[in-house]
Amino acid sequence: MRTLLSSHLPRAEKAEAECTDLVGDPVLERVRPTVRREWLRVSADCGRMLGPYVAALGETAVTNPVVAMSALARTGFWRTDSEGSAMLGGYRDLVRAAVQSTLDRDNRAPIAGEFLAALGDYADTYDLMAAVRIPLDEPFVVKCSERRDLRLDSRRNTGHQDLVIADARSNHVTVTVRDPNVRISRADAFRAGDSELAVGTSVTRRNDQFVAFYSHDPNRDYRVRVDLRLALLRRLEFVPFFASGSAVLLSLALMAMPDLDIRTLALLGGPAALAASVLVGREQSTLGSRLRVRSTAVLCVALAVLTVTVVFLYLTRIA
Repeated sequence: MRTLLSSHLPRAEKAEAECTDLVGDPVLERVRPTVRREWLRVSADCGRMLGPYVAALGETAVTNPVVAMSALARTGFWRTDSEGSAMLGGYRDLVRAAVQSTLDRDNRAPIAGEFLAALGDYADTYDLMAAVRIPLDEPFVVKCSERRDLRLDSRRNTGHQDLVIADARSNHVTVTVRDPNVRISRADAFRAGDSELAVGTSVTRRNDQFVAFYSHDPNRDYRVRVDLRLALLRRLEFVPFFASGSAVLLSLALMAMPDLDIRTLALLGGPAALAASVLVGREQSTLGSRLRVRSTAVLCVALAVLTVTVVFLYLTRIA
């Protein structure tokens, strides 16, 4: 199998600087001024037609194709002014035909709408594309994998991933947590940039450490945002808060004791402080340590309260 990887066309500068950038490009110096002005008009036509399908105009080569002419010239896609004009004109005609098909409401309208939605998505988001040679006379499997960093919110332990789920007939997405002390408390698929649940994406399997999404509806959303919330196992969440509450109650009980000697103070305060300190230092993984920040902070405060109480009682009632 031969695989060719390519990236999205490069982003341009702001729209108001396009003409200056185009004139100052050494690759395009040989292009006549009248041709450059025509290219800018063609790009403006493409931007107007694709306006409803993109978030911002004039920033990408999809809505402003003239900014990609220099890169296309370097790779040999055009060599003369007429070839460049024909390439830009063909792109404008393709976009115009797709827009016209959506307006005619014929049997090609759904396909044209999907094409424009995908084109607009590539204008807003960079994706890696792979061209593969597929053997049609024998069974085959195409697999791809990608590592992504999941940044968790420090307050709610939530994160998200943007995914394309309509680039094949069906799509499967699995979310797995390999740390045995961490569970997935929530995993839902929403529309990209929206708070509504995604259309055509269903959860087929779910447990504390595994969630599987499956999408096959032809009218499903092209891109979704999978929101995740991670948490410790319930017993690991309960123990630090229980120890914190016990330490605070013990501090109150020591303060309320009328007759207190050093033996009772050492018998009650010492082991409790030692047990709480052991819980504070027990971190089994980086992710688990990240999720235990809140409970560890509460336990540290309770331990500090107990320590201060023991020292205060010793100095005021015993020493």
